[in-house]
Amino acid sequence: MSVVFTLLFFLISIGISILVGYICLRLSNHNINWQYISFGMGIFFIGIAFHSFIALPIVISLHGFKAILLIPNKSELSFTLWELFYFAVAAGIGQEIAKVLPIWFELKRTNNYNPTPPFFGLGLNIGLGFSISEILIIGINSWQPIMDSLSLSNVVIGSFERLSGTLFHISTAGLIAFGLEQKKIKWFLLICIVLHTFLDFIAGFLGKFPIISLNMEEVLLFSFSLLLLIVSMFFVRRFRSIT
Repeated sequence: MSVVFTLLFFLISIGISILVGYICLRLSNHNINWQYISFGMGIFFIGIAFHSFIALPIVISLHGFKAILLIPNKSELSFTLWELFYFAVAAGIGQEIAKVLPIWFELKRTNNYNPTPPFFGLGLNIGLGFSISEILIIGINSWQPIMDSLSLSNVVIGSFERLSGTLFHISTAGLIAFGLEQKKIKWFLLICIVLHTFLDFIAGFLGKFPIISLNMEEVLLFSFSLLLLIVSMFFVRRFRSIT
């Protein structure tokens, strides 16, 4: 993307993400917490490091170092279905484990004194920060000085795709935080890893076998993420109402 389109992508994507995060927090009786948003932004890079540590050995062993170098045309790389599944698992494990760290480290640092429950709202903030960092990295990686074929519609589609990502990261981070609060983190973390693996594998599969249009693919992924957010918020609210 050119500088103008990159800045526009940042403005739209981050703006919508913060708005959606704020709405979700208010609907769950929580507020924006910029400290935990900044924690989420930071642990994104830890999550990507975990993700890469798991995935890169397979990538390099099967495709050589050209797969991680800044080669002009990465479309020449072709991954098998089992590779796509493995990469999806790596993303799920690396990124979802990272979302546990801010609250877990803070509890360890304060001997379980701070933060105090409920943790769900803190998880939503962490997920929002995680998503903002992902938007920044995607925009920077997509930047090119000149790209004549790019149009405003590409920016809109990209921002819509990032909205789906924000909904998903908010949902899983909220569930992970809730699981940590309920001392059932292993189960909630496993669920979020499976969900992340499923979503990434579907995206990879549709990228390799475009059986539906790109717009339909984005609507499908958005619907999945939105449904996950609704279910997670309903589940947490329902659980609190009966306890």
